[in-house]
Amino acid sequence: MCASTARSTTRRCSRCSALLRAAHLYCLPTAGESFGKGVIEALGCGLPVVTTRVSVFPELIGDRCGVVIDRRTPEDVAVAIAHCLGDRDRYRRMSEEAARIARAYSLERWRDDVRALLEEAWGSLDDPGRRAPSRRRA
Repeated sequence: MCASTARSTTRRCSRCSALLRAAHLYCLPTAGESFGKGVIEALGCGLPVVTTRVSVFPELIGDRCGVVIDRRTPEDVAVAIAHCLGDRDRYRRMSEEAARIARAYSLERWRDDVRALLEEAWGSLDDPGRRAPSRRRA
């Protein structure tokens, strides 16, 4: 990646982060999605999410940190938004749970999980005398 692309990406990320931090809710009534990085980013900002029953969203969001709708109609989206924003205590609980769930998908958590798996297979990674397993050639 060239330096100008990296700077451009950083500016876009900063702008998106600022928009998410200023928001009260993240709404993604999608017909299809892969993993949904934007949803994880929104959860990380403590935003309840309104989304559809696709991909991992039903398991990720459930009824704990937002609303998963079955139909993408404007009426269903509006009802879900009202549900999230209509009760201050419910909103606070959803927001806290959103941030908690997002931590499970952080790069730090991923790093720690991968390290634990490697150490389970190879032993301590901090042992200076440890040798990496040899590669098998086919």
